[in-house]
Amino acid sequence: AEDLVPSAKKAHVVFEDSDEEPEPVTYLRLGVDYELTADMEDLHVQCGRLAVMENLDQAPKLTRIALIANHIKKVEGLEANTELEHLEVYQSHIKRIENIAHLTKLECLDFSFNNIRIMQNMGTLVKLRHLYLPSNKIVEIEGLDNLTELTILELGANRIRDIENIAHLQKLEQLWLGKNKITSMALPGPLPALKQLSLQSNRLTDWHPTLFTHAPALEHLYLGHNGLPNVPDSPGMNQLEQLKELDLAGNPITELPELRLSQLEDLWANDCKVESLEQVEKLALLPVLDTVYLERNPLQADAEAYREAIIKHCPKLTQLDADPVVKPPPGPDMRDYSVKGIVKAVSKFQ
Repeated sequence: AEDLVPSAKKAHVVFEDSDEEPEPVTYLRLGVDYELTADMEDLHVQCGRLAVMENLDQAPKLTRIALIANHIKKVEGLEANTELEHLEVYQSHIKRIENIAHLTKLECLDFSFNNIRIMQNMGTLVKLRHLYLPSNKIVEIEGLDNLTELTILELGANRIRDIENIAHLQKLEQLWLGKNKITSMALPGPLPALKQLSLQSNRLTDWHPTLFTHAPALEHLYLGHNGLPNVPDSPGMNQLEQLKELDLAGNPITELPELRLSQLEDLWANDCKVESLEQVEKLALLPVLDTVYLERNPLQADAEAYREAIIKHCPKLTQLDADPVVKPPPGPDMRDYSVKGIVKAVSKFQ
């Protein structure tokens, strides 16, 4: 299972390497090369060779700005754009969050793939619902005191070591913290609305009970590629009664957890250390299990027996590892409907 982050909503532009001497960049300008008008509401420039945010006062009615894969170093020039609801300066060279305090109508702020080190100057953005800051250089979760309307917080691929300063975010539904340096999964307080939590590719080596008690609404939990031992015995994970998707891949787990989760559809435990094929019997406790990844565990040594055992215990399975599970079509109905006591409900199909 691959690391999941909502940044996949748009492609991260990759420039090809070349041994040739680069040609001097000719930068283009907003309001000069890119037309701005007094009545425009949406500005979108991708790979546009922009270096400066300028002349935006020519378009005071803008509600959405998306400047993607440019060369912008500073957030500026937004004094007249107080109607903004969406501000996106994605994959550029920004070092500071600044000059946005007056944008009090903002609902979405996206500074993904930049060089930001500190979460700051957002205290007035009280309507903000979505905050995307992945792939920066952030070391601490901070500056969120007044952002109580947040439902999505993405901070993946930074340098964060602790989950902190989010206990007041009672409306938070998605928290993305994959690819950081986090050593403890302890949640600082109850997060009753949290549905998606990603802690993939961190430095977790222990389980913490608050994961199971502070996020009762969790539906998607991603813990792959850490150093986690076996899942604690019940109640443990079984307290997450709404869980639909669980990622345990790439951890040194030797036993599958004994889960009794009536809504779990996807279980990823590939690249672990599960040896005994008898462990798959526990999958029978999951009535709606649809997708299972267990490849590259020692129990896969006999590939045919491995596949047969899992399919046997998971009657609703449609995918095992990368392969679809194709069930044989039902055979002809051989029942004798002349026997007294059997309802002839299907006789019209004969």
